[in-house]
Amino acid sequence: MKKPLFGLAIVAFTISACTGDTADFKSTTLGARVYPLEGGIFEVVPPIGSTASDYWCAASDYARRQLGASWETPIYINRGMAPGEASGRRSTVLFTLNPVVSEVPHIPVRRLGAFHVGDSMTVQAGENQCKIFPRWF
Repeated sequence: MKKPLFGLAIVAFTISACTGDTADFKSTTLGARVYPLEGGIFEVVPPIGSTASDYWCAASDYARRQLGASWETPIYINRGMAPGEASGRRSTVLFTLNPVVSEVPHIPVRRLGAFHVGDSMTVQAGENQCKIFPRWF
């Protein structure tokens, strides 16, 4: 009886060790994971199949609930879409509340999915990107 239980324990340990995400994250209200990094930077990992708006929504939620940012506080993109530093996921974006020099000139029309370094949005504008209904509505 001990051998099957020992085998199950080894399998469970192996599977838990192979997962890409570490446990050091905060969940947002709509299910994204946010990993705090050094220097006030945080990595946003929304659920698979998310849109660009979901990244801003998660960054806003984290900034407001975990960092205590006000609605007028700007959130900046520190690094555009790339593999995660903490999560290991392929599609993550790094945000910060600290001003970042923009890599492209400011234009009045913003493309939400571009994720250029230095692009910013207030916490309130990010919150406005949140979808409260399931995707199939």
